[in-house]
Amino acid sequence: MPIQRFFLAAMALAIVCGSARSDDLFRVVAVGGGTTVVVSGNSLPDILENVGDLSDQFAVLEGMPFVATVDYAGIPAAIRVRYEPGTGPDSQTIVVERLLGTDPSEIPVFDEANGDLGTQLEDYFLRNGATLIADFQKAIATESPVGVVSGNPVSAVGRLLGYRERRFGTGEMRFRHSESSLSARFRARELVFGKDETTQADDSLPQATSGGLTITSAVSVTGGSIAAAGFEGTTATIEPSFAVDLGDRASVVVGLPFGWTSWEGSNSWTLGVDLDIPLTLLHHESDRPPGSDEEPAGPDVRWTVVPGGGALGAFSYELIQGGLLWNAGILNAIEIYDDRHSISLTQQYIHLDSIRLEYDSYVVDYASSQDALQLAARYAFRLGGGCAVYAGTAWSRMLDGDAYVPEWFTPQTGIVWNFPDGGMISVGFEGQFGDNDWTSYGGQISFVIPF
Repeated sequence: MPIQRFFLAAMALAIVCGSARSDDLFRVVAVGGGTTVVVSGNSLPDILENVGDLSDQFAVLEGMPFVATVDYAGIPAAIRVRYEPGTGPDSQTIVVERLLGTDPSEIPVFDEANGDLGTQLEDYFLRNGATLIADFQKAIATESPVGVVSGNPVSAVGRLLGYRERRFGTGEMRFRHSESSLSARFRARELVFGKDETTQADDSLPQATSGGLTITSAVSVTGGSIAAAGFEGTTATIEPSFAVDLGDRASVVVGLPFGWTSWEGSNSWTLGVDLDIPLTLLHHESDRPPGSDEEPAGPDVRWTVVPGGGALGAFSYELIQGGLLWNAGILNAIEIYDDRHSISLTQQYIHLDSIRLEYDSYVVDYASSQDALQLAARYAFRLGGGCAVYAGTAWSRMLDGDAYVPEWFTPQTGIVWNFPDGGMISVGFEGQFGDNDWTSYGGQISFVIPF
């Protein structure tokens, strides 16, 4: 059933979501005829069904006028409506007295005398009231941790920042190897973890080439626990991507980042399609002393800029949220490394804006834009061969301020192995700590698979 249809039911029947207990996102209190009914749960559609049928606890309200107040995931009285059964078959009315983030005076009184109430609600909220629904979602993202499109690190906006950072930022881990090392020039440098070009020393290793196309796939998987405002949940991502190396200085990368979040059993999903073009603007290689096998005195330096963009969407059946966004951004990465040490500094900026979809009588439009900034740093130490350990952190900020968690830190640490065929595997810890007591503890594993 479309997102807006659930909102219609919420307006018509006065049932939406909230937190009756620390483990329930939704709570409704309906009062009428001296009777009070309190119901809580973690799936809004399930609650709506019971109210619409006046079944279970709500059966006692049949034929009575009542006022229903809805708490939504930590937001008290996010919605309040009044239902009057009237004195005849065509005299029922519904009045929306409060809808978070909106002016309820803009919402008409729905009167059965003007036609079927359900049809009136559908005509209004599916099209004419689409802006109010968008304003309601934006208010939820600002005042509750469970925003799906924006508002927190596991929303669509936060996930896009994380994908691009893992894909093109501090995930890069280069070292300059001596000629006696088992090293080769691997064309996975625009992927999650890469190696730098070096001199070939072993005929059994793949030979470097100066031209042609090389295709490399990569996948990064993260997962962990999340907690905020007394609610707990679980989150996971899988981020497959494919790179076509156009030579020494440019690549084209297509990514399909997918994310899943569960707050107390209420699920949401994000899915994106991203196209990025990593461009190496500078690659300074320090020279060895003439006639010497000694390591160069200075480090190598690489400067990469990654413009890109794409589209991503988010949807939650239980939370009744959703929207589509297009995005454009740029990532700037500076890497400084030698045979043992590697430092990466990354800055990225993205702009996201809503995509309005109209199908038949339905409108889906988040009607909002968001700008986000991220700064990150990582240090890695090569233990020997292709094995290294790393530690770093990223600071992320949603710039327009309309977010429950406007800024957060993402510390990470782990170990990575690079293989002679250009493959890679890394395993590590990744956390998130932000405003309003947002916490997350989890892990990350990444692969690079050359073709």
